[in-house]
Amino acid sequence: PDLQDISNAISELQSEAITDIGLLASKKEPPADYNVIAQTTDGFDGNLWKDSIFKSKVTRYLCFTKNKQLCNVVVDMKLMDLKECLPEGFTSIQDTMDSHEQALRKERLCVKLVPRHTTETAICDVIIQGKSKHGLANYTYIGELNGLGIWCQLGKITKLQDAANKTLPASTTTCNVGRQVSESPASSPTKKNLVRPDYEHHINNIYTKSAMDDIPFTISNKHVSTTRDEVSAALAHCEVCSNWGS
Repeated sequence: PDLQDISNAISELQSEAITDIGLLASKKEPPADYNVIAQTTDGFDGNLWKDSIFKSKVTRYLCFTKNKQLCNVVVDMKLMDLKECLPEGFTSIQDTMDSHEQALRKERLCVKLVPRHTTETAICDVIIQGKSKHGLANYTYIGELNGLGIWCQLGKITKLQDAANKTLPASTTTCNVGRQVSESPASSPTKKNLVRPDYEHHINNIYTKSAMDDIPFTISNKHVSTTRDEVSAALAHCEVCSNWGS
């Protein structure tokens, strides 16, 4: 059972689409989430740098990632001469990812990337073949560098949106996946919780709170009688006026 689980895990990993391919000057410190093809299928060094006469210390190693956070997937690869015109939809790997040096000497490796949701198949594995020249089942030959053959494997991929839908309830539609737009307060069912309580009860009466609200108003002390004599005198004056009028 353990071997079966390992086999299933390897098969699932190989079916995942490659999202980016690059070249490195050193195999010791690859970028995060990238796998380096350091050896060939028969155990030889996977250095792809080809020198014409003298052997140099320059090395080039192929690397790839299956990071699902990247939107594009690799659907095709080509090894071309520098003088050849770049096919439509392809991009050339010109520099190494780690040292930013020239990627290859006389050839250039080109890849075609497309959005994941626009394709059903993509490249899921890349290997380098050593001295053995026999064909590899389920792999497509790309070309040869430094006497080593580059092969890739196409596979059917699972789209991220389809995978997300499997974890959602049956009544949930794809339109709700990854939705980030929030409702405005006017249309939100929690509008009542957004209204300040000090004038919430005035909304139905079309009450508008002005800048003068909540400001306390008091009568100046000079207009208010502060002694009993002044109050008594005022009351007596009012009584006299009342009798005179009658």
